[in-house]
Amino acid sequence: MLSAMLEADGTKRKACKTWVFGKKKPVVMEAFRLLATLQGKALGRMTNENGMPRQAMRVNRYTQIKTLVNNLHSVEHVWCPTTRYGTWIMSIDDQVMITGNTRAISKAYRTYLAWLPKAAGFETTPYEEIEGIITERSTDATDEQYNEIARLAQNDTLKPTDLDMPTKIRIKNRELNSKEAKAIIETLEKVIKENTY
Repeated sequence: MLSAMLEADGTKRKACKTWVFGKKKPVVMEAFRLLATLQGKALGRMTNENGMPRQAMRVNRYTQIKTLVNNLHSVEHVWCPTTRYGTWIMSIDDQVMITGNTRAISKAYRTYLAWLPKAAGFETTPYEEIEGIITERSTDATDEQYNEIARLAQNDTLKPTDLDMPTKIRIKNRELNSKEAKAIIETLEKVIKENTY
């Protein structure tokens, strides 16, 4: 399908053997990006030449460091989906990328060192990835916990620096889990007790 799309609506740059594909319909461009990504082809940035969206299929799959942009952002809640095969596909700013789950480094090591535990008769799958195993998951903080944090935060003995800004933001946005809320309550109680005596 990808090669048919390239032959019909693509152009090939002779100097570098790079295919460039362009269509005005966004759904067709999305299909092109998905097909290229699923076949392991790296794509360049989307351009718009005379009203025609175009995207190059790169010859190399690596990126030069000078093309990377590093921007500082506000503190945000971070999540990582865990999938059966260890990867998931995302699309952002017209770029499709295959990402890895958390623990990608340990999985990379496992690729090279898996023979060691296997030789000793052990399994190399992490505990929480074994089918049928349910690991304890922390639940969201309760209203009672947020109310207790708010009550303790009203104490005159607390200083603004007793909680860092990212924690304050997470409390304000109600993004704590129950363990984090419990730890904050214990910390505030301890600080209040120390400042009272």
